Amino acid sequence: MTYLLNRVNVYNGLRYADDPAIFSFNLCNEPTTAPGYDASLGWAPGTAIKQWVEEMAAHFKSIDTNHLLSVGDVRVGWVCMGVVCWWFCGCHGCHHTHIR
Repeated sequence: MTYLLNRVNVYNGLRYADDPAIFSFNLCNEPTTAPGYDASLGWAPGTAIKQWVEEMAAHFKSIDTNHLLSVGDVRVGWVCMGVVCWWFCGCHGCHHTHIR
């Protein structure tokens, strides 16, 4: 991440962190954990992802305060334990309301 944000755009000479041509960055698209990972640590569903996002977002913002940062969350239609989760059950991903 540090390398990417400090990389210089060869067309305009600006670091990516300072480049107004970039609208936003996506930290991770649909982050998930192995089924039961959070529970194996005694954590609530989505805790590992939430902690990872908080750590990575803090690092990102320490370098780049100019851009939006997003995380694509997993929500509807995933198959979980053989059953389609029509509403997020929290066993693989992290609900978007848990990440602020």
